[in-house]
Parts: sequence; C-alpha cells; structure tokens
Amino acid sequence: KEEEEEEEATELMHCGVSTLRDPREPAKEKPVIVAGKDTNRVDNEWFLCPVKILDHEGLFSSDFAVENRMTPQGTGELKAYLKQMAGKPFVRTLSDFHLLLFLAKHSNMDANDIALIVQAVGSQSDPGEGYKIIIESLAGI
Repeated sequence: KEEEEEEEATELMHCGVSTLRDPREPAKEKPVIVAGKDTNRVDNEWFLCPVKILDHEGLFSSDFAVENRMTPQGTGELKAYLKQMAGKPFVRTLSDFHLLLFLAKHSNMDANDIALIVQAVGSQSDPGEGYKIIIESLAGI
C-alpha cells in the first residue's frame, strides 16, 4: 500500500499538482528560497520545529488492566487496582478509562449507574458512598 501511495504522490508531483507555487506569481517556476537559492523543492526538515513537552499529571489515568489484552480484566485486577489507589480520592480512582469500561460491562452496573459515575468523573465530584461500596464489593474488599 505504501508503494501505491508513493507512486500516486510521484505522479501528482510530475503533473504539477504538488508543485510549490507563489500565489502572487503562479507562473514562476522557482518560488521558494532555500539556503539562499531559488527552488521548487523543499526538504521536510525545514518545516520541523522542536516542541517542549511539559511534564504534568492529568486528571485521568490508565493503570487498570486493559481489555482485549493477554491479562484479563476481572475482580482480581479490580481488587489490586483499588489497593493501589488506596488513600486517593475515590473520584480519582474512578478516573481510569479502562476501569469505566470494565464497570460498564459488569452485570451489577446498569446504564444509569455508569452515566452517573461518568458524570462524576467528568466534573471531578464525589459519585457517592454507595458506588464506592458497590465497587469494593465487586472486588471482594
């Protein structure tokens, strides 16, 4: 597939579709100055710009077991995750995408419960002590 895309790009370039043009002078054949010389081809390196990535800790995490992987999602993983998150606010514990998917698939949680939990996670407000008790009981804690 890559070869087909490369051939198509080469064909478009030869047809003039991807040729650089100065909109003020479209007939001009060499509209770009690179390293002090006119050219109609520019190396992509000229467009790269290093961007600083700031370290931060977001509201959401993905520490719970991922579905569709070799490690299954189950009550054992839920128990281990809850122990790992002990001492943190419960809404922070619930702020894990894969945990929310696990809870949504679990038979003891209906769509209304999941909607309320997701709403609490979105607003970072406490979902209520009842949900904490239900989820801990699912884990066998």
